Amino acid sequence: MKRTIFYNILIIMALLASCNKVELDPVDGEPVFVADLKLDGTAKSWQAGVHDYYMFSSFEKDEFEVHVFSGRFAKKDSLVGESLSFHIRDFQQAGSGQPEVEDALSPGRDFSFADASGNDTTWVLNLNTTWFAAYNASESITPNLHMQYEWDFGDGIIDSNSFELVNHNYNSMPQNMPVTLTISASDNSCSSFIRRRVSVGNNAQCDMDLLATFNAAVGNIQLNAQPIGSQPFSFLWSNGATVDSISLDSLSPGQNSASVTVTDNAGCTVEAGISAEWMPGVFPNICVAGFNYNISEQVDSILTPIITYYDSLQFSKITIVYTNETGIEYRSDKQPQAPDAFIEIIKLEDYDLNENGEKTKRITLEFTCRLWNESGEFIDVTDGEAVIAVAYP
Repeated sequence: MKRTIFYNILIIMALLASCNKVELDPVDGEPVFVADLKLDGTAKSWQAGVHDYYMFSSFEKDEFEVHVFSGRFAKKDSLVGESLSFHIRDFQQAGSGQPEVEDALSPGRDFSFADASGNDTTWVLNLNTTWFAAYNASESITPNLHMQYEWDFGDGIIDSNSFELVNHNYNSMPQNMPVTLTISASDNSCSSFIRRRVSVGNNAQCDMDLLATFNAAVGNIQLNAQPIGSQPFSFLWSNGATVDSISLDSLSPGQNSASVTVTDNAGCTVEAGISAEWMPGVFPNICVAGFNYNISEQVDSILTPIITYYDSLQFSKITIVYTNETGIEYRSDKQPQAPDAFIEIIKLEDYDLNENGEKTKRITLEFTCRLWNESGEFIDVTDGEAVIAVAYP
């Protein structure tokens, strides 16, 4: 806002000073400086050297070291009455040096209209967001042995030799992420896995409790799948069975294993399995993997850099000011222009020194825009063409 205030003060100062600036005297023959346009459909024309009108050229520089180059059609020695001004802001902040006028006023520049928005700079809020997942395997069934945990988080990251409680950050929101927990006893007497889909806010959906018991009387392991999800469920065991429970009969010495895939009515799947070492006459160790989780959105960092655009300080912006016969001023920078408004520098030429010895440039412009007064009333400018002069250091 501070920059906008200074900018407005600058323009006001430039306007007040314009009538005191040295004019370019008219020359013999056709007028060199002219402006033709339509105000609300009515044709208007200004010509330096005709009806006592002159072309006043000037330049100003504000405390930001940015130049504004101005040309004004007005009657000589007149502080009021009909006039037409053009104020062209330099395309860059010149610092302590002199402006590069050929660049500042080049026809190749993308000129547009200044406005009163005051948005010299734009603050951008960048949120570096991750999704923080806390996994807990304490609901696993384990024998009284040291257990090892391996987590596959479904995003290509595997945490081996991990712990019962782990945390993991996802770069994107996990939805139906296949997470696998594998547990195993340190003596390899048993192992188990479970693979379930995890999603933000869906901790209770699509899960399964796998129950495993050893029946010493008959020497088998009974497995029962108890799914959580949308009924009905379908079951597929590693031995081809499609019921919710099976028995591992005729156990052979060594490792015995089985697994099951459960699919609920919504198409969500859970897989689980066990492996147990059995020796005749020995009660086997049995372990069953299971976990729960919680996922929350985390903001790792908040970056608030100031993004300064090419037209910060309204560089390469032009303001047109029309004053009618009664002294009411209409400006192009009171409000943002419509999408069809445009202003373009067509030609740039060296011209004579003005009477104050300042160098000048002759500029050919084309434009269409809207001008507003202090009351919000507006005038539409169409078919605008002008040849003006501006001074520069």
